[in-house]
Amino acid sequence: MNIQQIVYLDQGPISHLRRSQSGSTLFRAAIERLDSWAITFSDTHVREILRSDRPLEFIEALEGIGAYYLPPVTNLPKIEIRSTALKANIVREVIPEEIDFTLKSHLANEKILRLLAALHMGAGFLDIENEREEILHSIDGYIEAFRQEMHIICENEFDPSEIVEMVRSQFEPIKNEINDLSISQLDTEARNFHREFKKQKPRSQAELDQIPDDEIAEYLFSKLPDSVGIDSFYPREFGRAEIEAGSISSFAFLLFSLGVAAFERPKKGGQSRYLERFISQFRDCEHIENASRCHVFLTGDSRAARLARATYSYAGLPTEVLKLEVAK
Repeated sequence: MNIQQIVYLDQGPISHLRRSQSGSTLFRAAIERLDSWAITFSDTHVREILRSDRPLEFIEALEGIGAYYLPPVTNLPKIEIRSTALKANIVREVIPEEIDFTLKSHLANEKILRLLAALHMGAGFLDIENEREEILHSIDGYIEAFRQEMHIICENEFDPSEIVEMVRSQFEPIKNEINDLSISQLDTEARNFHREFKKQKPRSQAELDQIPDDEIAEYLFSKLPDSVGIDSFYPREFGRAEIEAGSISSFAFLLFSLGVAAFERPKKGGQSRYLERFISQFRDCEHIENASRCHVFLTGDSRAARLARATYSYAGLPTEVLKLEVAK
């Protein structure tokens, strides 16, 4: 295959490829005609697929279009030398039939985001103290799952207690830091920050949405309180240099938090539903980073498209964002 364009599909388009979805035949046919396009998926897709009730439908959809696997990296090299190493024909190798320990690790890490959710956009919507206890509980649960997994792997060949204790000791500093957090101070600081920021930015989301994608990041940064030195963390075109993996997704999440993509609080489900949607948004930002290693990011979500364009424009990344229109 002569690959000319590497295309990263958001989770939505992959869902539309499933045979159970109306219009999937036409969509697959359109994708298959693009024989110079390499359609890619990542570990972020894998985790989302394994959360679904019907992972096999996603596996068959990816195999049906000959999707390539985009493996994770530790660092993103300079943009001038950035290349993408794809792997073909390994969908079933990458997506296990059952949730394995690696996935459990990712799920446990996601729960740590719950404390961030408690401080997100308005501070006080959630019981932060309760969220701290939830995080500590999830860490203990992760260590226990690791202990059980090690005993299964070792099969009485040797005692894995020393390895388990090593992992436990690595988490102790994290637990101590979480325990030492001044919840009242965090809540007060978050409330003050958002109060001051809201005074500066447009009063309505509709007004904010009128600002062009390639200008929105700098506009919002200009409205931040003076004490926030955003340039030191994310200078203009920071994405063109060699950067640590996670930098682009963190920046995208910052833009989301500042209002680039409207966040609708769920009408039902209370705090638990709010947290689910919050963590889902962080996965969307992971997709945006993964797609930055490709030529094209294809999404069916207009908010994700805007967030991706704003991220790439400010970070100096050449990835093109295409908004998929699915016929209903």
